[in-house]
Amino acid sequence: MKKIIIRITSLFLLLLATSTASAISIDGTINFTGGGVVTVDSSGLAVETVTFNTITVSDDSFLQTGDFSGLDGTTAAFTDFDISDALPTVLWTVGDFTFEITSVLLNTVDLAGTFIDVTLMGTGIISAVGFDDTAAEWIITANGSETYVSFSSTALSSVPAPAGAALLGLCLLGFGLARRNKQVK
Repeated sequence: MKKIIIRITSLFLLLLATSTASAISIDGTINFTGGGVVTVDSSGLAVETVTFNTITVSDDSFLQTGDFSGLDGTTAAFTDFDISDALPTVLWTVGDFTFEITSVLLNTVDLAGTFIDVTLMGTGIISAVGFDDTAAEWIITANGSETYVSFSSTALSSVPAPAGAALLGLCLLGFGLARRNKQVK
């Protein structure tokens, strides 16, 4: 009877651990295209703001991978971005996905006459219904005149689900209990 109770308890714990630890992270890459206005600080070396115009998910289907597949050409809602704003701030929403910036790691401007090259890069969190919040990286690049730019933004998921580790740990625990039970007899 004791054996049956131990096995049922172990099975219950295994099922509980795999159901609570099976995180569903967002996976893939998404690219946007569109226009915007970049404002550079007085030193001309860093971006102060980016005001977005009409933004869509890139029409090239190979640029959207994983959970973002099928969003090609979808209009995205971008929030104008001010470097001085407190973070986190929502950068974009498309379909069921929302991307929130948590840090800006790189902010560079390369001026060549009236032509500029801008790079903004950092980390953030992608969220969507049915998925766990997923850590990500983002990048906005812009080039063009000082007032009108085109850009792209890419978010890459980077947090794996911990279910495999939890399952392995429970299996090892079960083997240990089974071995201990066998040695007691």
